[in-house]
Amino acid sequence: MTAAYLIVAHRDPVMFQRLVAALPNEASVYAHIDARVQIEPFKEGCGRVTFLDERMPINWGSWAQVQAAMRLLEAALADSSVTRCTLLSGQCYPILSPSA
Repeated sequence: MTAAYLIVAHRDPVMFQRLVAALPNEASVYAHIDARVQIEPFKEGCGRVTFLDERMPINWGSWAQVQAAMRLLEAALADSSVTRCTLLSGQCYPILSPSA
């Protein structure tokens, strides 16, 4: 059983990196970064993250949010070992460890 964390982010690369570091090491991490921002700062120190190549601009509450989530699900479920997915925003941060 492998958990996958799906992250949709649009700002604050440092917060994104902290979020990734707080997730379990054995989990897969997939990310969609808004097309209106540079992706390079998000990639710094996040070698374990699979970033979607096909990026789109996302407005809050728009259909593009759903499309990004669906693309992340497709990418994660292409790995047959993934059995559970958790959708997060780039502004999320766990207050408890995932094992709690």
